[in-house]
Amino acid sequence: FSFSGSLVPLTNFNASTQAAIISVGAMATAIAGLSLGFGKLGSDQLQVVAGLNDIKDATGVSISEIERLGNITVQTGGDTESLYQSLQSFTRIIGDAARNGSDTFDELGISVRTASGEVKTADVLIGDMQKSFARLNLSAAERSSYARALRIDPEIVKILSLSNAEYEKLNNNAKNSLALTDDQVDAADDYNDSLGALNFSMRNIRNQIAVNFAPALTKLSGGFLQVLNDNQEWIINGITKTGEVLVNLSDLIV
Repeated sequence: FSFSGSLVPLTNFNASTQAAIISVGAMATAIAGLSLGFGKLGSDQLQVVAGLNDIKDATGVSISEIERLGNITVQTGGDTESLYQSLQSFTRIIGDAARNGSDTFDELGISVRTASGEVKTADVLIGDMQKSFARLNLSAAERSSYARALRIDPEIVKILSLSNAEYEKLNNNAKNSLALTDDQVDAADDYNDSLGALNFSMRNIRNQIAVNFAPALTKLSGGFLQVLNDNQEWIINGITKTGEVLVNLSDLIV
């Protein structure tokens, strides 16, 4: 018996296909790395910066006010990520109070709406509450009670607990610091969008290569199956002979 056909074309084609797909993936990674310009640290930071737009959209608080409150939060020993979450939860609380009223806000002499009837944003209400807490000279227990009634997060409670003098000092420090502008945050947002589009396009290219090679792979696989079918007896006899050789070798060893 003799072996008919050759598996070399299939082996070579599979190797070439795999190499092509890997090359495109490597190219996508290289382009993304080049577009970054200053490494992973810069990319991660740009994602954080771009995320400020999400906070602005969710709360209605301007970038400059988010930056100001973030600065005050850091000065009081807090962290900005917790503040961003607190601003979003506080915005929901304000919305509930605007719709259904709030005895707690009424007790503090605070309205959640402006004189023109618009709902105040979280940064404005934080300022109103800080002044109210200071005016009423509330104890730590009373501040905690009001905060619990309004479901206010600890990061905001730290700001509300400041005296007027402390608040003004930290606020002035924040105003004098280098803060991001709306245009800068928008630029970071645009960068993240373009990088996401680039990665998506490169993924599609890899998919297209794999899919377009599928018919040729199917044809070659069919040829491989034909080779197996045409040489079944040769393969079986070869396996049988191999088994006999192994048995004989084991007998010799024993």
